[in-house]
Amino acid sequence: MRTLFYLASFLLAFALVTGCDSSGTNTESLGDSTAVAFTQSTVVAPEDTGSVNLTLEIRDPGFKEFSFSVAVDESQSTATLGEDVTGPADTTITFPQSTTAGETAQLSYSVVDDSEFLEGDETLVVTVSSGDGASPGETSTFALTIEENDLVLPIADAREREGESVAVEGTVTRAFGDFVRLQDESGPTGASALYVRQTSGDFKDDVADGTIAPGTELRVAGTIGEFNGNIQINEEDLTSYTVQGQGDVPAPQDVSLAEISENGEDYEGELIRVAGLEFPDATGSFSNGTSYDVETDGSTTLTFRVQGDTETTLAGETIPSNRFTYTGVVGEFNGSYQLIPIRPSDLDVAQGIEAARTAGAGETVTVTGTITRAFGDFARIQDNSDGGDPSAIYIRQTSGPFFDDVDDGTIEAGTEVSLTGTIGEFNGNLQINNEDLLVYNVVGQGATPTPQSVTLAELVANGEEYEAELVEVTSVEFTSATGTFANSQSYDVEDPSVTESFTFRVQSESETAIGGESIPSDPFTYTGVVGEFQGSYQLIPILPSDIQE
Repeated sequence: MRTLFYLASFLLAFALVTGCDSSGTNTESLGDSTAVAFTQSTVVAPEDTGSVNLTLEIRDPGFKEFSFSVAVDESQSTATLGEDVTGPADTTITFPQSTTAGETAQLSYSVVDDSEFLEGDETLVVTVSSGDGASPGETSTFALTIEENDLVLPIADAREREGESVAVEGTVTRAFGDFVRLQDESGPTGASALYVRQTSGDFKDDVADGTIAPGTELRVAGTIGEFNGNIQINEEDLTSYTVQGQGDVPAPQDVSLAEISENGEDYEGELIRVAGLEFPDATGSFSNGTSYDVETDGSTTLTFRVQGDTETTLAGETIPSNRFTYTGVVGEFNGSYQLIPIRPSDLDVAQGIEAARTAGAGETVTVTGTITRAFGDFARIQDNSDGGDPSAIYIRQTSGPFFDDVDDGTIEAGTEVSLTGTIGEFNGNLQINNEDLLVYNVVGQGATPTPQSVTLAELVANGEEYEAELVEVTSVEFTSATGTFANSQSYDVEDPSVTESFTFRVQSESETAIGGESIPSDPFTYTGVVGEFQGSYQLIPILPSDIQE
């Protein structure tokens, strides 16, 4: 057997030396085109793949020892060796004389799941070229693409990952100086937010020049930290950011001081709105680094914090003496929650109702006044802003919190209310209608304002001066009506002061409670509100007690 093996080896060697093989191929050319090529030119691997093997296949080895140089081509690579990928920068692969065609060798690289978020897809280019014993000019290139697979987390989830690298997307609600508040809709209140802080750098520059402003849609990546209880991405912890567009500032959440005091963590960093606030003690002008007490009805007090000049522009502004609506963000200081104003417009100070009426339809106003009548879909609110005389406006809501508060008696005659809403007009009546009522707050309960004593003649002559206001008209009588009142019906009334009749309008059952009440046959005193229908003024009874025989 050993003799046969030696004989076979001799015959093989003889065939190679004499230049022919069993098939008749001329072996003198073997090894003239020795080369190595990657079996694949590209591979795509996610960031968390781990090891990736590059396979090299041999062509025409020629029964000789040879080697090839393998190197990373940094000029064509976007991935960084040692950071994004580990493996040899350059190496030499040597094949022994015994190598036959089609054999392979492998080179291994390891993909690193680094801490940088959202850097995008990156590519490592590896080139193999001729070495000792190989044919000159032969090269092969392999491209390893590292696919971005970082997840963008909801802000509510990111807030729970202190010390971890995260990526989030949201809309900027406030941006000034060193701070940005970023918000999405992932939290328990329907929103969740975090701070982004940078005292110097590109991000701060983009805030300063308005590239990042309220309404900016932003993606940020960085490490979650905490300062005095506030969850934030701070300074160099911000690893990257991308401005994705510009849209609208999210609508603020309407809350009370009590809700913030009791559940402050649910609102931290978020955009909220609170109506009916007042400063019980502070006067003069705001100062940086100063805290002030604010309250609504006296039962809950919260801190109103004017921060440093790199965080707010409120310093030097006059502290309002009237009630105001705050639209801004919530902060925290070691478990205590605060209102953190950024700009003067975060405070919408109440104006008189007369000024609101003068502003007219389409204007958003803040007013504080006393309810004179509230029933069903309607309430009338009144103050003394017309040169010391009354001024009033309608509030209409067919469903919603205000409607519910009227229905259950939380809002009734004598209730003091502060509100912000947009003025509208219907048949000549100025009103804040349904969703145009943006926010309100009950700030107290007192007496119903004293009605103004007027005559029908004065209402005929100057009806606009009394629209929606509480009046008292004596010696009024129905000219012909008898029986009981019907809803959505108009009646004529008169008094000795005017020869022409005046309209007494019984509205629908969602607006008045006198439907079915007896029509008085004798003169009576009317104590109620005035309405308008396209320039004609009317008495609008709400309660049976508005008519006193």
